[in-house]
Amino acid sequence: MLENSAPLLDLIESSRRRDAGCKLVETNNKDWVTAARLLAIQLACQNGEVTSDDIQQRMPRPEWVHPNSVGAIFRCKQLKFIGHKTSERVSAHARRIGVYVYVAS
Repeated sequence: MLENSAPLLDLIESSRRRDAGCKLVETNNKDWVTAARLLAIQLACQNGEVTSDDIQQRMPRPEWVHPNSVGAIFRCKQLKFIGHKTSERVSAHARRIGVYVYVAS
């Protein structure tokens, strides 16, 4: 390792950078994230759970909205992560996505 380089493994710094990136993405795409979050809460209340597939099926992410904004939808007190499932969207290449439920705040 070079003397002046950042450490390769640092959970605290990694978490800090993740949170900063999420906040930046959410701020830069606020209108879409807010509308998608309201839809996510509504779907979670109606169906018992919600995923990013559910959101993108009903409210596709516009080209001008950063792809990471989809994850920002679920960063709120009203939605709680409960597990994973495999995405059915072809463009997601069967990757694992989060499943969320509504919790009263």
